[in-house]
Amino acid sequence: MDSDGRQDRRGLKLLTDRSAEPGGFVASAFEPIRLTQARRWAELSVAELADAAGLSAAVVEQYEIGAVQPDPDVPADLARVLKVPVEYFATGRPMCRIDAADVHFDDPGSASASDRAKAVVFAEYIWELAYTLGCRMRFPALDLPALEQGLSPADTARLLRDHWGIAPGPLAHLGATLESRGIVVALAPATSAAMARVGTYATHTWGRSLIVVAARHTQCVYGYRFACARALGHLLLHPCPLPGDRTQALEADRFAAELLVPAEEMDRLCPSPIHFPSPAALARQWGVPTEVIRRIVRDRTPRMRSIEATRTLHHDREPVAEYPGEGPGLLAEAVVRAHNAGFGRTELTDELRWNSWLLAEVLGEAQIGPHLSVVH
Repeated sequence: MDSDGRQDRRGLKLLTDRSAEPGGFVASAFEPIRLTQARRWAELSVAELADAAGLSAAVVEQYEIGAVQPDPDVPADLARVLKVPVEYFATGRPMCRIDAADVHFDDPGSASASDRAKAVVFAEYIWELAYTLGCRMRFPALDLPALEQGLSPADTARLLRDHWGIAPGPLAHLGATLESRGIVVALAPATSAAMARVGTYATHTWGRSLIVVAARHTQCVYGYRFACARALGHLLLHPCPLPGDRTQALEADRFAAELLVPAEEMDRLCPSPIHFPSPAALARQWGVPTEVIRRIVRDRTPRMRSIEATRTLHHDREPVAEYPGEGPGLLAEAVVRAHNAGFGRTELTDELRWNSWLLAEVLGEAQIGPHLSVVH
């Protein structure tokens, strides 16, 4: 199936047979969109790619719009610069194109257009990996409730808790819960400054809902949980994303707060300001940042606001990795199961036309290594 959804059996067969001259074959079956995708992932402009590959910027632009087919030796030069296998550029395998306008970005103001373009490519890679693995095993089906028009964020959160059968009390194992309901969760590469500037984001495309969590949110499980809940709120409440829109941001906040700390249960726990527990203790109990409890307190009575102001609100660093079930694990588990069934990483990267490093980045395995210091 090529980029417009049609099956290209001739291309698939030739790729499987591994032509003796892959560059020549790739040039004749060149997929322009793949070049744009790889360039954006490498964070290169057209001019920068052209200079590194010994081409003119005008020619690279013609390649990307499909107006010109590259010469047989060109794909290898492009692959060298972009650090992908030469077969990466060939048509004949599924791909998903995502428009940046269809993505809910957590903090669009701090990211550049090229940063967001790289984030979109990462979401496309997540989709491709899930699709390829999903052809060999059954992924959980997407399970989100149908919403009535005009439903408030808090009512939407209550409806979702009921739809998913979440018992009263804290929502434990949020990552596992999301994945069991068909939402693919991934961690943005910690090695990418561009992805760090983008923050957490979400999109729904080609039958899959995706949430990509910023690396900074993985350093504290409470912030991670709230970021995931906010992204879920966007997916449910806002079919048409408006990056930077304050109303949508506030609605996502209200949804996340109600999903993780239902107001009705808070009223039962704290019937009066006199019996109001420590906000820090409540935050730990419900698994949310202390700032969320602080906002809930501010929405109650003036007396509660004065009490809250006297408390010290602080969380120690508690990485998501220390809390099994909170972080994502669906894709990694699928890779292991595929390996156990005889479809290992080599076969997986061959089918995706990736290299092992790209697979590690998409799976969240490519992290910043330890800093070394010289002892004199």
